[in-house]
Amino acid sequence: TFLRDVTYPKGSVKMVGVRNASDQSLVDGLTTVSRQLRSDQISTTWSVVDEETFEDGFLASMRATGDGLGRSNIVFLTFPHPGSAEEHAAQVLEEAREQELGVLMTSTSRAGRLGGRGVINLWIREQGPGWTVSTELQHSHLAILMAYELRANWGGDLNLVTAVDDPDQLHLAEQYLQG
Repeated sequence: TFLRDVTYPKGSVKMVGVRNASDQSLVDGLTTVSRQLRSDQISTTWSVVDEETFEDGFLASMRATGDGLGRSNIVFLTFPHPGSAEEHAAQVLEEAREQELGVLMTSTSRAGRLGGRGVINLWIREQGPGWTVSTELQHSHLAILMAYELRANWGGDLNLVTAVDDPDQLHLAEQYLQG
């Protein structure tokens, strides 16, 4: 559902499954998700990479896409369970950064799940001390795009949120977010 919500109406999804043995359930799962997305008119393709570890498969698939037509621009990952694979996730995130890919992460744990679909809180990094719009926001383009896409598909409210260390900057921060 979340993939659909950040992709609809004009995006596409390329799924890569990583397995270390012949596991038909992975193929079945990818086929099912692909079918569901296609029923929502979202262009979808998928493939399976056979590697010993998830990060090896991920790295191989990201390097194989290169800079060609149809290159992925966002990687969607499920955040690893605590204690399971944090070091592997770090390698995957580093490769995504090197490939200049945006990363969307979600959690399957109850504590980390997404809330309802009514409100999107977009956190903007502190822009002080001047709080002027600049190219520093270029690193926020993906977050801004995803927030607007979710707002459009959910019909929800979008809040811009920031935190300031210096209480004297609060007024400037409020003006910045309202401007």
